[in-house]
Amino acid sequence: MGKKVDRVRGTKECQHIQVWVKSQLKSSPGKINWDEAPLLAPEDNPPPALAGVPLWGPREATAEFQRWHRKYGPKDLLGAIPPGAETADHLKPGRGKTPGYKGNDGVWFGRRKPLSGPGADTALEEVKKWGCDGANVGAMTRNLSVFDQDGKDPRISAGIDAIIKRHFPTVPERYRDNSPSRAFMLDGPRMSRRRLAYWRRDTPRPKRGTPALEYLGDGQYTNVAGLHPSGVLYKWRNGHPCETGLPKIDRSAADQVFADVKAYLEEEGYETADTGWAGDKSTADHSPSNGSATLRKPIGDPPLVAPSPSGGGARKGLDDDPSRHDEAGALRYMDLCPNSAERNPSRGDAVREVAAIKTSLGPNREEHRGRASDWHQHPDWPDNDDAEFDKIWDSITDSELGIEYLRSRCPELRDEAAQAMFADWPIPPEYCSDAPPLAPSGTDRVKRPPITVLTLDQIEKQASSEPPDFVEGTICDGGTSGWYGETNVGKSFVLLDLGLRVSLGWSWHGRSVERGGVIYIAGEGARGIMQRVAAWRKHHGEERTADARFAVIPDM
Repeated sequence: MGKKVDRVRGTKECQHIQVWVKSQLKSSPGKINWDEAPLLAPEDNPPPALAGVPLWGPREATAEFQRWHRKYGPKDLLGAIPPGAETADHLKPGRGKTPGYKGNDGVWFGRRKPLSGPGADTALEEVKKWGCDGANVGAMTRNLSVFDQDGKDPRISAGIDAIIKRHFPTVPERYRDNSPSRAFMLDGPRMSRRRLAYWRRDTPRPKRGTPALEYLGDGQYTNVAGLHPSGVLYKWRNGHPCETGLPKIDRSAADQVFADVKAYLEEEGYETADTGWAGDKSTADHSPSNGSATLRKPIGDPPLVAPSPSGGGARKGLDDDPSRHDEAGALRYMDLCPNSAERNPSRGDAVREVAAIKTSLGPNREEHRGRASDWHQHPDWPDNDDAEFDKIWDSITDSELGIEYLRSRCPELRDEAAQAMFADWPIPPEYCSDAPPLAPSGTDRVKRPPITVLTLDQIEKQASSEPPDFVEGTICDGGTSGWYGETNVGKSFVLLDLGLRVSLGWSWHGRSVERGGVIYIAGEGARGIMQRVAAWRKHHGEERTADARFAVIPDM
């Protein structure tokens, strides 16, 4: 029995084996065949709850945060409280999805920053810590577009998935085993959110947990790597968002997806409720079957489109914020990303890029004026001559744009910057392998220490044996002793004498002593303790006590 029980791990595993034991006792009272205990899952796909194998930890989290950072930068990344983490009771139901941080005491707490606007931006140091703490990897959906298909019926969910894939054949798909829910990531302009809920026509609408297709917009987020609250690993197929290009989407294409899905659901006998785009009443569904639909309030954050340097936005002098400067990066940008009508459909778009380039070049910008003028001129824009460029360049005296704006428009530049930042990432090397397996297997699996199980005979044997002591009859190995008495009766003198004798291996009041190292923590009166040590050594001879294995910590 002990051989089998020591393989059980954690609360879920104990509940699992308890159910099995009860069923065995019910069918065969007093007899349990432990060889049939379902404690281990098949090696090819072990459920994390029973296999005792951590599928997600600091090593995996760090590798994934690096992967997403190299592609998209740190600003939109989030760390979510991992399943099973220690946290406040009100956060426990959301573990696996709720953004948060791990405190110095090991307890996770919720993220207080917004999910929209400049105050939402994530710093690189936050990303590093999330990796070390084993957080789930999340992404704000203000710059990444996501269709979140949260279905319950596998057949209906598959139909919705097919519609999305018909519109976007190359869209990467996030999924998890044994669940019909999916998420599809696309590249599009910042939009508000929208939700299409559905339920069987012959049943009342569920009060909670209604299946829905949702477009995650500004002010929302999604998990992109890690463990679902159920303990199942998130996976990607049809390409990975960090390795393949994302299909483009705009509002009209998203509208068509919602229209096609709604038609499909109604044909399958479902009622629907469409919130429409948040803040746009014209897109809400007010049909009779949608009586319970409600409009969501707009987020109210301005779109993440570079404001014109001639007005709007946070006004800054070109040199007010040195963090926006990167002379080499700006020159590299002009090499990697030539100006064109496709890149900048309007004159305003081109002006914004010139403003970002001028700011990024820093104090030496005038030395590169000719290079910037050459970049600005392009056959698609016949009017972009030197005179036009000089007019634009000289008008730019302040701007809220800089190198981060250029990186956001140039994946190659962003990748190079990310690799440079990661070069000195202070994380242990074992957490930073380029491509660690998300689910360790074979010899890479991390095994937890076995549980020690003692029989009654073993307990009795250990209880009857004499504990080893290093001060005869007084202090035992591995034990804790408390010494107490009235104030000013000499407790510290007695203990100081005891500690110094142990550090030398000298007998203490006729009791034999086993020599060992001693650390004396002076909670108070450190100066007096050190004076007493000096006096004790002078009394017993400084040469005789020179090799004492004794140290004092004076400031705790």
